[in-house]
Amino acid sequence: MVRCAETSEPEILGSVRFQEQIRQALLLLKTKDAEAYAIVARYVRRIQEGERSGMWAYKDPPTYENQRHHGLLLVTWCAATIAHDSFHSKLYHDYRKAHGAPVPDEVWTGTAAEQECMRHQLAVMQHLGTPAREIDYARRQAEGHYVKDKEKWEDCRKREVVDRTRRVAGRNVRRVAWTRPALAGHGEAWKSCRQPPRWRSVAG
Repeated sequence: MVRCAETSEPEILGSVRFQEQIRQALLLLKTKDAEAYAIVARYVRRIQEGERSGMWAYKDPPTYENQRHHGLLLVTWCAATIAHDSFHSKLYHDYRKAHGAPVPDEVWTGTAAEQECMRHQLAVMQHLGTPAREIDYARRQAEGHYVKDKEKWEDCRKREVVDRTRRVAGRNVRRVAWTRPALAGHGEAWKSCRQPPRWRSVAG
């Protein structure tokens, strides 16, 4: 069992609507999956609204940045993504505690780590009573095919700019839904092109 070093929930920074959605997601985790909530409370000390989504495990405090439109998704999916990224932070900090710094990128980022975090996310989703369509969607992402190992942040930015230009032009292309910038500690960047579900919450 995870023994949570912190008893309070993470600090939440963002719009009023964003903060309320995150609080609902944390409450859902706390009431439906205490183990998952303990991982979040221990390894994520701040959740902030931002331009993209990713886990900044090496920051002080460890910070999960949630892309603005993600905060408007269904609360079950929001909770699942928090659980997912908390596990990335757990991988980072568990290695650092056992072996010291620096933490190799492959320990907590890249395809293998993503697959491990997706397994955790899927288990949590079962505990939350998540709708089948959300679970089915997550299962299709379970192989981490959207992660490109050892890709530089500049390369991802180029892909993102090209993709955005195509969207503006009205072309029928798959968009880059979200990225994880500068999350590997040695000038590398770890990103995800995993698309969130297309359904949204009507809360707020």
